[in-house]
Amino acid sequence: RMKKIYGKFCGHHNEAVNYFKDLLSKEKRFQAFIKKKMSSSVVRRLGIPECILLVTQRITKYPVLLQRILENTKENEAEHQDVLHSLNLVKDVITAVNSKVSNYEKKMRLHDIYSKTDSKSIQRMKSGQMFAREDLKRRKLVRDGPLSLKSTTLRTKDVQAVLLSDILVFLQEKDQKYVFASLDQKSTVISLKKLIVREVAHEEKGLFLISMVGKDPEMVEVHASSKEERNSWIQIIQDTINALNKDEDEGVPSESEEERRILDMKAKELTEQLHQKDQKIITLLGEKEKIFQSLTECSLHDDGSLSVTSRSFFKANSEDAPKGEPLIKSAVTEVETLQGLVNRNLWSSVGQQSPSPSEAECGVGPVSLPRRAETFGGFDSHQLNVSK
Repeated sequence: RMKKIYGKFCGHHNEAVNYFKDLLSKEKRFQAFIKKKMSSSVVRRLGIPECILLVTQRITKYPVLLQRILENTKENEAEHQDVLHSLNLVKDVITAVNSKVSNYEKKMRLHDIYSKTDSKSIQRMKSGQMFAREDLKRRKLVRDGPLSLKSTTLRTKDVQAVLLSDILVFLQEKDQKYVFASLDQKSTVISLKKLIVREVAHEEKGLFLISMVGKDPEMVEVHASSKEERNSWIQIIQDTINALNKDEDEGVPSESEEERRILDMKAKELTEQLHQKDQKIITLLGEKEKIFQSLTECSLHDDGSLSVTSRSFFKANSEDAPKGEPLIKSAVTEVETLQGLVNRNLWSSVGQQSPSPSEAECGVGPVSLPRRAETFGGFDSHQLNVSK
């Protein structure tokens, strides 16, 4: 718990100091409050930035203190082992805090690189996979720094190398933005899988990056500012490759695999939500079906001449599913019945005698259906001749 809290505090040190300065320059009430408190003898003229710095530096003084106590404690004394154990624990905490601070700084640095990279910039990797700006956020930054790429024409191009957890990216600055560097039709986004790192013979600042992905190997020549810088890059690239291979051998999922696993879980959750919504829809349709049946029975039983058999409108089992022929016949019968009802109501409204039940049942009667326009006469005649 101490490693986590202390690491978070130290990691946000610069961010906290910058926020304090920004608040002090903008808020007058805050300025007055700080000025009033600084006049007190209790604070000993130590401002907020100084207090934060004291906390971050305090832990680094314990090893020196414990080491001196240990040197002045005899080995045969009971306290010697306790002091030695305390010294090891303090060193372990400092190592963990430094690691968390470094990880946070790398995270913020990667965010800065991401923000500065052109959103439209995209690069095709040797494997054929496309790499865009958004892919930077899905990885962890290992190291970044200035390097130079050497082309086949022996010209060098200054680039910003960004070593991620499984990929090495070369960026170049264009219009105050980062874009993926271009080099002799070669990809400048290089996967660490099947990557070989070698020194350039008779060139103390150069190194070769040989990608064995695909059928044909691809080699990129990179130059650093000094021999020490070159050796440092070779070592850290090789360490990252070894860590990546170790994770694969031990079955530890990579960041891309972990992301796919999270997406799969999200897809399953969404699928389950859709299934629940489908069940609700089925329930609502069932209720709506019952309402339609009740409404139909009420509307057709008013004259007392028709009894409608309820039917499942929305779904049916394979055993009782209505066949095509009886379904059509039933529909025709219902249409003819409705036509008879309409004719009867029309005749009663105009005061004339309503048609006989046989006429109503057959759908015939004095009331004629509206005629179509005369312009369809030629078409009807043509259709009649064709049918003959």
